[in-house]
Amino acid sequence: MGPSSAGSRVCDGDGAMAPESHYEEAHARILELVAMDAICPLDDADQIYPDAEDRDNGSAGSMERTRTQRLVDAARAGRDAAHAYRDAARADFERADAARRRVAHLAATTARGSIARVPCAAHLHPGTAVVVGGMVLDVTASPGPHARLRRGSSTPGAVLQNPGGVGRNIAEGLARLVGDAGPAPLLISAVGDDVAGRVLIDAWRALGADTRGVRVCTGASTPVVATVLDHDGEVAASVADTLTAETGLDADWIAKHADAVGRATVLVLDGNCAESTIAAAVDSAERVVGPWANGEQKPLVWFEPVSVAKSIRATNVLAKLDFVSPNAGECRAMANAVRARQGVAPLPMDSSVFEFRNIDDAVSTMCDDVGTLLRAGVRRVVLTLGSLGCVLVKSDGGYGSWRHVPALTDGAGRPPLRSLVGAGDALVAGAVAALMAGREEEAAMAVGVASARRAAEADGPVHSGHSLKSLERDAAGSAARVRTVRGEGARRESMTSGCG
Repeated sequence: MGPSSAGSRVCDGDGAMAPESHYEEAHARILELVAMDAICPLDDADQIYPDAEDRDNGSAGSMERTRTQRLVDAARAGRDAAHAYRDAARADFERADAARRRVAHLAATTARGSIARVPCAAHLHPGTAVVVGGMVLDVTASPGPHARLRRGSSTPGAVLQNPGGVGRNIAEGLARLVGDAGPAPLLISAVGDDVAGRVLIDAWRALGADTRGVRVCTGASTPVVATVLDHDGEVAASVADTLTAETGLDADWIAKHADAVGRATVLVLDGNCAESTIAAAVDSAERVVGPWANGEQKPLVWFEPVSVAKSIRATNVLAKLDFVSPNAGECRAMANAVRARQGVAPLPMDSSVFEFRNIDDAVSTMCDDVGTLLRAGVRRVVLTLGSLGCVLVKSDGGYGSWRHVPALTDGAGRPPLRSLVGAGDALVAGAVAALMAGREEEAAMAVGVASARRAAEADGPVHSGHSLKSLERDAAGSAARVRTVRGEGARRESMTSGCG
């Protein structure tokens, strides 16, 4: 929306928003002077005295002509001053608007490989996020130090209960990283009217977050995910009861919050949502509303697939997604869903296919899958690779340009890994928070990798006690090692399938 449109607002020096009334105030003052016969109206000076020098050939003489000319000059000067005041106000608005809309649109301000820093404009209008996804009670069981998981038998160990759910985890991570610099994200989710649901809502409220987006479904049970970890912190088995997250969080509930979605800087969707819910949320993001509706840009839309089975739920809206963040298996499943619609045979889903020796092996294996998603319209693929970090692949009309963001290395004094549950959620939260703060994309992915490491060092799926600044310090090493991936495997693929 242009700065002169109705309802435009500019920022006062102290950060408070005030109406763009400078021009109107100046105009009113000039009209007061007109009423006092001091000057003529702003835009009527030339019409009232179009022939000031010729209108009187002698009856009033030069004194009258001098007075007339002074009135004309005064009116013109007043008009020019008011216009200048208006233009300054518009410039203020445009600067504030540009700062707020800089997500993913600012050029890097430092050399490649370093964290690009852009002055925070939170005092003008902070970036806002809406997260649509699951709010779940996470139950995580880990075997004791000397115990072994045995089929058909119980194992001594520790069982933890935490507020969870991919959408909720991402939203909490964003809330903690944004801190006082802006509002907590709006979480749009659904729970049952049971004890677990009340606990989850209370925990969300305790973060200072708005609970109006959480729907309480009468007679329904709150989603629960029970996970068993092995000695390495990897998932050995998991059962997810997330029916309420899929049925309670429907298109009608999205419609009630459509304005908030349209006004957001970033919209994050998780695969727990039904296909119709994902479509409704994406459609809401396409309809930008109101004077602060992210300027002329629609919200960035980020899809987190959650699991192989749920990753295909965004197939119908791939062309409207700015970021997707699948792991290798989810990426293959998403690409196979596209191939099925094209009548192309799917690639194998055997888990052994995704046991990569190194980053070049991963690129070689996943090249065609990522390229399929890019050609389907996805703008950025963030391929998460566990201990290898992630790869940011940007659409360039083909198989994209691949930039590897390595994982944080183990160093002296760094805590050991405790659990990889929620690490992917933390990566998304860190990357989105960095994008909202104006960091360029590769730097944001490095922050995401650092955030994932911090979560893996914690007992729960969301790390606490860390700020965006501290994550950037952690990420500096990864950012310095970002490189374009050009392995022999990738070149070999390019000869047979067009991968570049």
